[in-house]
Amino acid sequence: MLGRFLATLREGLESHRDPHERRGQARSARPALMLEIDGYEHMARDWSLSGTAILGFSADAEPGQIVSGRLFWRNDARRLPFAAELLRVEPGGLAALRWLDLPLAIHQEMEAAFD
Repeated sequence: MLGRFLATLREGLESHRDPHERRGQARSARPALMLEIDGYEHMARDWSLSGTAILGFSADAEPGQIVSGRLFWRNDARRLPFAAELLRVEPGGLAALRWLDLPLAIHQEMEAAFD
């Protein structure tokens, strides 16, 4: 089961450059990473070991603030706590986050995809 999950993780790796992105690390959009913040679920546009860009962010928050919630892969029963710094919010609800406290299990699964 873990082997299939890691294979899916590797298949999802994408190395694209968004002119607004500042993350130097490789990013992926698959498998779909979900974040629950203040009771609302957000899908990550992409993710890396250093952070994520999420869609549909509408919280009244300013860059520099800390956001926290639950992190999970879509279709995964685990809901693990995380904390991140809000780097920016763009019109339309795209928000960039930098991980401050990433669950070890999620970190290891992400890291395995880049090996």
